[in-house]
Amino acid sequence: MPRGSEGGDPGGAVHVTLGEAGLPVQIVVAKDWQRRIEAETLGETVLAAFTEAVAAGMRAWSESLDHLPLRLLASDLADEARRPDAPPAAAPDVPHAGRSRDVLTVAEDVLGVMRTVRSQLDVPPPTGTGTGGAGNLRITVTAGGLQEREVEPGWATRQRPESLNRALDEALRAARDELRTHTARRGDGHDFDLLIGEALASLRQLQDQADQSRSR
Repeated sequence: MPRGSEGGDPGGAVHVTLGEAGLPVQIVVAKDWQRRIEAETLGETVLAAFTEAVAAGMRAWSESLDHLPLRLLASDLADEARRPDAPPAAAPDVPHAGRSRDVLTVAEDVLGVMRTVRSQLDVPPPTGTGTGGAGNLRITVTAGGLQEREVEPGWATRQRPESLNRALDEALRAARDELRTHTARRGDGHDFDLLIGEALASLRQLQDQADQSRSR
């Protein structure tokens, strides 16, 4: 999705801007938002604006694909493949990642990772929740975008638009920070690439030892 996608609710009370991965980076209410919607519907209106921003981003992404010269690219590739003097494609270079370790130790680590993955199958995805306006406004986000939004109607009615926007920004920043922290914690201790590399290196060492034994 293109960064910076924007959208608003049909009544023009709330405007949302998206950042990377489709997460909202700014939520702004109009100066006359109370003339456009009821305070009780502010939370739902924020969600409607977010949904429109996502839809706008998807439309922009789809339109950008229409301008790609896919047919021309496919034709060029086909012509290149038909050339008799075209050199054969080089085989990919597979790096020897990881270090050799004791096989039993590697096996224990692999089983540990498998147990951890199994225990996380039913765990919900990481979320981040932030509050603003002394707790009268709450926003929850996940990697998929905006999930929950709660606004105390009486408090919102008494706020100037500038104050309400500051509270929205405060809650949104806190939610994004918490999501980032929870996502990082979810990945702690699970360096799968390193573990796989060590397993392959250890197996390679066993194979080398077996080959040496047969050659004697």
